[in-house]
Amino acid sequence: MDKNLSLILEIERESPEKAREELISLLDRFGSFRACARSWGCHHSTVVRLARRLGVLSPKSLPLTKEAKKIKNSIKTKVALEYLSEQGFTLVNKKDDALAPQEEQLHYDLREGVKIGFVSDIHYASRYQSTDILKEAYNYFRKEKVDFVVNPGDVFEGSGRVYVGQLHEMFLYGLKAQLNYALHVEPYPYISGVTTYMISGNHDLSFYRETGLDPVYELCEARQDLHYLGQQVGVIKIKDVRIALYHGEGGLGKDNFSAKAGEIVTKMPEPKPHIVFCGHWHRSGWFPHSNGLTDVVFCGSLQRTTPYIKKLLGRCNRGYGVIEIKKDKYGVGVNHEFKKRGY
Repeated sequence: MDKNLSLILEIERESPEKAREELISLLDRFGSFRACARSWGCHHSTVVRLARRLGVLSPKSLPLTKEAKKIKNSIKTKVALEYLSEQGFTLVNKKDDALAPQEEQLHYDLREGVKIGFVSDIHYASRYQSTDILKEAYNYFRKEKVDFVVNPGDVFEGSGRVYVGQLHEMFLYGLKAQLNYALHVEPYPYISGVTTYMISGNHDLSFYRETGLDPVYELCEARQDLHYLGQQVGVIKIKDVRIALYHGEGGLGKDNFSAKAGEIVTKMPEPKPHIVFCGHWHRSGWFPHSNGLTDVVFCGSLQRTTPYIKKLLGRCNRGYGVIEIKKDKYGVGVNHEFKKRGY
């Protein structure tokens, strides 16, 4: 019998608590019960029985204690990270300042009015993408002489693991291929002198969760006319008027627009924005003065209705739009226009 195991059994007779601490220390070093057993020259069930007696691991028929869960998970995480590092993977700290939500201060005369174009949920690499309508949208923005454009997320289709069956709805796989497509094959539209402000949505962030790279951030880094505002939320300020970009989470329901608009405003930090441009739900709509202050704009999508969305929402509202903001002595006025382009 290994001296470590003998020591723990001896300590257990005198002080189970000290034996428990010693076993936790050894498990942390070896990484698993089987690894401990191999080191000690015994069957892993011996170590498991010991762990159960000492309260490190409860029997399978019983739930793990909170403390035992923490221990078990920390051991698994440590072993997994060490294995990935040995295999040559780069481990990335997700608290990267470059990816934090940002506030962008713009300088326009609101008395003259500011025109903002909006598009959302392009889903590059989806078999249901509508890059033809994306080009049409930017041609319209050029004609309307918008001051800038906002895009509240899901620029890319993502990893293919956002929901079951997503891989069958894609024609390009991997971050590099999708980024190359948006830069060189079907380039994101460009208007001279006009900046598009973007955030990343849940599909974009499926890459970030798996690789540590945000494709929207990478796209904006490659183009001077595209500006990254953060993950799922970003803010533009024009003097004292705040404009938020927000990419939502979860379902909407087929008709529950008003309740969702109010919920979105509640989530916004103080001071509340005057306007929120929302992506994610693939539906269009304008709800002025939600919760008494904020205009909520659902930006529709530039992806046709997929089989998954048909089950979830019924259908998309494809299209794009323009918002005009003016401020006078009575407050901030908003005019909304949405160009519907099918489902």
